[in-house]
Amino acid sequence: MKSLLWILDDMTLGTLANCVKLDVRKPWPNGQLAVMDATAKAAEGPDPRGLKSNRKSLLSARRSNSKVFQVLDVPVEGPAAEMLYSHLRAGEKQDANLAEHQAIAWAANSQRKAVLVTQDQRAAMTALSELGRERVAHPVDLWLFLRRAKCISEKDFDALCNASAKKDKGLPGLPRRVRGVGSRVEIAI
Repeated sequence: MKSLLWILDDMTLGTLANCVKLDVRKPWPNGQLAVMDATAKAAEGPDPRGLKSNRKSLLSARRSNSKVFQVLDVPVEGPAAEMLYSHLRAGEKQDANLAEHQAIAWAANSQRKAVLVTQDQRAAMTALSELGRERVAHPVDLWLFLRRAKCISEKDFDALCNASAKKDKGLPGLPRRVRGVGSRVEIAI
């Protein structure tokens, strides 16, 4: 059985890229991190919020002979494409939320268990309704996974949690299950 696939949206990718200098000598999870084609294309250009971003270099990072991040695409034909264009994007005139919609359609029609990691409230609610509660996650869940896998340091973890809390206007702060203790952030028991 294949392990869980984390599909990052653009905001999550940007937070990771700006808070962590990827060290490919660390045991980054092989084949467990991905972005959709629309996110990868957006990473080629400037950050949409006008910030300095390391998204492009993060996506091109390699460990051994494989990239740390997979780039996924919805095939032109098939059930994922039908869901994407006839259901999720029906009537859409702009590219807003394209990557999140691609991720939801891909995950709903894949044999692999995948979870969309997003702070976008609309994308999170759409993913929750289409995929179910175990298939959508807040970036803090990914940061916890990366910390447990020893991909990031405690300092990186703190920076990621703090950056996520600042960006997420829908939350009062860090989730209570993640608590700050001194300069470290610990999982609440």
